[in-house]
Amino acid sequence: MSFNADRDRRIFARYREHINPVYADFLRTYDLDRTIDHAEGSTLIDSRGKKYLDFVAGYGVFNLGHNPKSVVRALQSVFDTMPLWNRPFLSEPLVDFACELCSLAPEPLSQVLVCSSGAEAVDSAIKLARLVTRRKEIVSMESSFHGFTLGALSVSGIEREKMFFRPLLPEVRHAAFGDLAALSCLISETTAAVIVEPIQAEAGAVQPPPGTLRGIRTLCDQTGALMIVDEIRTGIGRTGSFCALEQEAICPDVLLLGKSLAAGIVPIGALLTRKEFGTKMGLSFAMTASSFSGNRLSCIAGLESLKLWKRGLSKAVSEMIPCMSKQTEQLFDNHKESISHITGGGMLAGLHFFNVQAVPKIIHACIQHGLLVSAAFCNKKCILLEPPLVLTPSELESGFEILDQAIKKTGCRQ
Repeated sequence: MSFNADRDRRIFARYREHINPVYADFLRTYDLDRTIDHAEGSTLIDSRGKKYLDFVAGYGVFNLGHNPKSVVRALQSVFDTMPLWNRPFLSEPLVDFACELCSLAPEPLSQVLVCSSGAEAVDSAIKLARLVTRRKEIVSMESSFHGFTLGALSVSGIEREKMFFRPLLPEVRHAAFGDLAALSCLISETTAAVIVEPIQAEAGAVQPPPGTLRGIRTLCDQTGALMIVDEIRTGIGRTGSFCALEQEAICPDVLLLGKSLAAGIVPIGALLTRKEFGTKMGLSFAMTASSFSGNRLSCIAGLESLKLWKRGLSKAVSEMIPCMSKQTEQLFDNHKESISHITGGGMLAGLHFFNVQAVPKIIHACIQHGLLVSAAFCNKKCILLEPPLVLTPSELESGFEILDQAIKKTGCRQ
């Protein structure tokens, strides 16, 4: 044990020296300045032997749990039987993955661009909108989060993160999330695209009023703007369906996926679009060329992840969602003096506290007792609950028991 503690101290010092001292100090504040030696399902074990129940899922990366065995086996077999790269030849894993992905998406979405991250998918969507419409203006939502590349940051609605990097992309406008009247004033014949998340996870698992996505679909149809739905966070079953947009029965022009699309093991992003738009991607090498896009490892991991969803995870998630809702509502009822309201949908929930100072104290208390939780990136009054979808009912109950005790322990009220 002392050896592992010494090793962690050496890693911490080198991380601080060569990577990011600010983040290293942040981890130390929460007693997370150590490494993880084992991860499986919803459980992590650190270098000191401490066990954690994971309600963060790598910020949405591990929807399928940590190291799902079928995905790991599929990847291991590649090293023994296949070349790892195929350029400039055709790739069967890429084709298999794209076909499987299209089978799960709304039917008109039949063209796929596979890339290396969700943020790259967002940038690609912006380029596609410009290519198709020959317009430049993008309309997005306040408090939205789409990534940290220059294009993705430009369309995100988090002003405090933009101030250091201006000037960003021009002609980007933002409306209040869910305000169709405000959106109707912004979306016009000069708009190339509207980009929206079904649930704003980093704002605190905030949902728009019912019918918002359908309303945006109508406005885009009326003006010729492309509708881009960013499901990088909500896709791959987080809300109970493969994509959250299925619950409003609408089809966008562009669907974006990432994070857990390859089980969090291999970086990946994907853009799905209609055939009439997808065929135009081939007109520009700058639209489709990316060094690692569609590589064998990401496609094989992605294909097995999709099969895992279809084999039974979808049913398991639908059975867990009522349990998640019940536990969240019960926690709220127990702590109405501390929690102002709860938000979210499916296996994504936001606990909004009256007192912003309560949040880091509760997070720290949870971590001390073996539960990983985090604050929403764009809302420091909110603790975001985003467990792996393979969480068992007993694990869910244990996690909420720790949360309940942590809130009691801190004694933070409005």
